[in-house]
Amino acid sequence: MFNNKIAANLVITIILVGVIAGIAINTLQSSVNQTSKVAYGQSYVPVPGADVYASGDNGGGFAVADAQGNYDINNYLGTGNYSETASAPGFIDQTIGNVAVTAGAETTGVDIYLSVSGGISGTVTSAVTGAPLANVLVYAYNATGEDNSGGYAITDSNGNYQIIQNLPSGTYNVTVESIAGYMGFTLSSISVTAGAMTSGVNFALAASGTITGTVTVANTGTSLQGGNC
Repeated sequence: MFNNKIAANLVITIILVGVIAGIAINTLQSSVNQTSKVAYGQSYVPVPGADVYASGDNGGGFAVADAQGNYDINNYLGTGNYSETASAPGFIDQTIGNVAVTAGAETTGVDIYLSVSGGISGTVTSAVTGAPLANVLVYAYNATGEDNSGGYAITDSNGNYQIIQNLPSGTYNVTVESIAGYMGFTLSSISVTAGAMTSGVNFALAASGTITGTVTVANTGTSLQGGNC
């Protein structure tokens, strides 16, 4: 009988401790959500350097998250409703809406949670010479058209590129913009998985044809400056 009372009291004590701990955790979480403005990644890890933009009824602003992911947009925000977008390499852009702002007051608790992006990488070269092509725009867009996901990159001096932002898992078309002397090209149905790099998406651009001539003023034959092409 005595042991039964001890066991019962122990169970009651454990339950009370659990309830108190639960209340404390909920209170802490509520407090954090009401006072913080943080850009978070997976598992609530802060995203330092994230760009955060606000735009709305009466202005717009911009801030960069600090080492703890904290940001503070404090200019050009009049009273009104705003949307905020957070953007960072390695993550998928995230937008939240209906952020109410009052001029002269601070709107707190506007935390933004970013999901990890997939990646696409490769090399752009000349099909004629095999030489790498620098400063070429490469962009990826969702192949199904179901959303506006997609990203871009510029090739470096070795022709290499990495698109590492705003690519959730899915299928993408990857396009190289045409540049002087070369044709543009698109590779279709490139599979991407969030958190992983799809590599080897390479382009060898074919040479473009050339058209030349002169642009003149009708009836006078006077050439126009910059008209040769």
